[in-house]
Amino acid sequence: MATFAKIGLNSQIIDVINVEDASCLDADNNFDENVGAEFLAELHKWPSANFKQSNQNMRNGVLYDDDGNEAADQTQAFRKHGAELEGTFDSVRNAFLPKQPYASWTFNYTNWVWEPPTERPADIVDGTPRIVVWNEDTTSWDIS
Repeated sequence: MATFAKIGLNSQIIDVINVEDASCLDADNNFDENVGAEFLAELHKWPSANFKQSNQNMRNGVLYDDDGNEAADQTQAFRKHGAELEGTFDSVRNAFLPKQPYASWTFNYTNWVWEPPTERPADIVDGTPRIVVWNEDTTSWDIS
């Protein structure tokens, strides 16, 4: 089963769709993303260029296996993240970006993660656990 993102205005992902592999095979019976995109374009009445294949086992530029372990073979890694609703597709980098958690956070294209404007404090200090929560109103961490 293949997964595709349907991309709308401002490159936002507006749907994530599973497609039978058979609907993505070319005349030689090889998997082809373009064939899958054309299939979805006809089905959804949406431009084929706005459907991009996603590997849902991708996170932060790393491919994981179905058990959540880093895959030994990274040759199938592509598009940095699995597509998610309200995430975006960066056509320049040919990559999916997860949904921005807060307006003040910026994307780190080296580590492929959203980062807060200030570093997260430790959850445990001197053996005592603390609750650390981002406060967008103050753009700082609340600690209790």
